[in-house]
Amino acid sequence: MNPECTLSPLAPPGALSRPPRLVWALALRSAVATAFAVAMLATLVPAPVRAQGAIDALLQQARSQLEQINQDSAVTLLRRALDPLAGANPTQRVRAFVLLGWAQLLADQPDSARIAFREALRLDPQLRVDSLAEFHAYLQTTFDAERSQLMLAQNAGAARPQVAVADTARPRPAVTQPPPEPRPQAPAEQPAPRTEPARAGAQAPPVTPAQPQPAAAAPARRAEVHREGSFELSVGAAAFSVDAALTSLLASGTIGRIMDPNPGRIMSGGFGRLGLNLGRHIGLSVGSGYGVGSGAVLLSPFAALTYTVDLNRAFSPYVTAGIGVSQFSGNGIKSASSPGPHGGIGFRATLGQRVALRAEGRAAYENFSDYGSSFYNFSGSVGLSLFLGGRSR
Repeated sequence: MNPECTLSPLAPPGALSRPPRLVWALALRSAVATAFAVAMLATLVPAPVRAQGAIDALLQQARSQLEQINQDSAVTLLRRALDPLAGANPTQRVRAFVLLGWAQLLADQPDSARIAFREALRLDPQLRVDSLAEFHAYLQTTFDAERSQLMLAQNAGAARPQVAVADTARPRPAVTQPPPEPRPQAPAEQPAPRTEPARAGAQAPPVTPAQPQPAAAAPARRAEVHREGSFELSVGAAAFSVDAALTSLLASGTIGRIMDPNPGRIMSGGFGRLGLNLGRHIGLSVGSGYGVGSGAVLLSPFAALTYTVDLNRAFSPYVTAGIGVSQFSGNGIKSASSPGPHGGIGFRATLGQRVALRAEGRAAYENFSDYGSSFYNFSGSVGLSLFLGGRSR
């Protein structure tokens, strides 16, 4: 009796147990079939589709980093997306080059930004970046300047082949017309008419592209102006809200009546400020506010430290904090606070390369020893900022 064909205790009645070698062969065949099926399922999703999905994710991450002013992280992501081995399609490459140009502007590298914009325009000459203009003050002007230069280069390149064809088309019939016999005389008589059209045609190309190029380069130079290291002179209108308790004391005559009876809390006037922008984010400034109302005059000199999200952006919010004094005078009497802290928020909106609209709201906590108490006073201002000096590339 064959020992390999005995009845298995787990087999159904009447069934023969399989030999061990056959069991292992069937298990191996099943494993190979399973692996082959998994590989076939993996091939159902094309590799380019998977690659393009990964690139879209990289581009989205890069834009998020740029909106948070993390240009270094964005550049790293964009380099990965533009790697030839990544398999990006033309649309994805256009988007990547535009985002790379934005990142280079944030990194104060306008030359590299123009190169990135140039590559995007070569892939899509009709490309527009209007939707990104709000994220950087000079993104639109730099992009438009690169578009103008690329169009001039293409027009000049299209004009040159026409001259070359005209020059080469004339000598061809001249070579076939003279018979072989007068060849010794033909070089002496025919070079003059052959060379004259070539010289006249060769002089025409420099006239056309040479003149428009300086006009197109001007916007690029203006786009390279930066506000780091600039002095900022700001003037405008202001309104002041005086603590209700303080106005009552100023009109009560405790130390002498400074305000009229039944005074209002609002005083109107203006402000002036001179600041130094140490970089894209940090700035120092000194200035004063001036207000009149209810028969009194307010002077509020201050010194402040400002943190701006990005001084070079078209719209740049900021926060400010510092120390200041408020002095009220009227009817020949003055009352001034001790130096006290203040804080506020504001924004700049670019109106030109050297001019911006500036608006700010501020709150101050000030102690008046004349009245033995501290008060909260508020102010709001809106005006223009003029940037003087600064760094340019």
